[in-house]
Amino acid sequence: MWMFTAVPTLSKDRKWSRNPRARPRTKLWSQIEASEAMPVVLLSDLHVDHMENMSFVRELCSQTKNEAIIVAGDISHNCNLVEETLKLLSSSYRRVFFVAGNHELWVQGSQRGTGTAPSSVEKLDEISSLCETYGVFDRPHRLGSVLVVPILSWYDLSLEVSAAADLFEGFERWPWTDFKKCDWPSELEDDYPCLGNRYPSGVASSFEAKNDAKLKEAVEDMKEIETTSVLSYSHFLPGTFALPDWLKPESDVFNPAWFNHPAPQLSAKFSRVAGSISIE
Repeated sequence: MWMFTAVPTLSKDRKWSRNPRARPRTKLWSQIEASEAMPVVLLSDLHVDHMENMSFVRELCSQTKNEAIIVAGDISHNCNLVEETLKLLSSSYRRVFFVAGNHELWVQGSQRGTGTAPSSVEKLDEISSLCETYGVFDRPHRLGSVLVVPILSWYDLSLEVSAAADLFEGFERWPWTDFKKCDWPSELEDDYPCLGNRYPSGVASSFEAKNDAKLKEAVEDMKEIETTSVLSYSHFLPGTFALPDWLKPESDVFNPAWFNHPAPQLSAKFSRVAGSISIE
């Protein structure tokens, strides 16, 4: 868990309601007193399917004091629990920001919870509707002079550590749950030696198009109101430099010696599902 502070500024000639549900979602602005600074909590991978994690969220909410919170994906695969968590957070925090992770888009079998979406794309729409219902921002929104930008993302092989090709042996049997639990339109998948023989190579670019549409609105907003900084966040990694085993972020070349630990094959395989350079 990380915490930092967003320093606000006054927006121009606009009225603001403290109730986020009363604000038009087509507006990115919020007017906050110029003397007020808002702490921001950053979390990810809550996985409230585990009771101890939901207890942690409840405890966290009971201690909040005029803070904003960013949840960067993976609340749960179960729509009931996603809704319960978003409702709890929105009733406790002054602002709640969210972006879906991979678990939210599982739809096969019992992983759907009470959701009605037959595909991962449609389930994403359900999750967005839940955000709308509880005043949670899954699109750009400002905290004073800071523009907060969620980046919807997926993976596309662009972070693959090709320098360690021998470590990918057996990838077609690697039990990455997304390959079983997600359901994508055929045009977003390609034949590939992975579980199920279909890799979602087009999902990242499809999500990038969704982001672009929301960012156009943010750019227009920045023309009207002073923006001192932009805070973006995503569930997935934006570049190879962010991989756990990329020990020198400033380097453009991966050194296979960095895999000098007990699980090099797992690390190499993970690079194929870690994120996309399109995020950056």
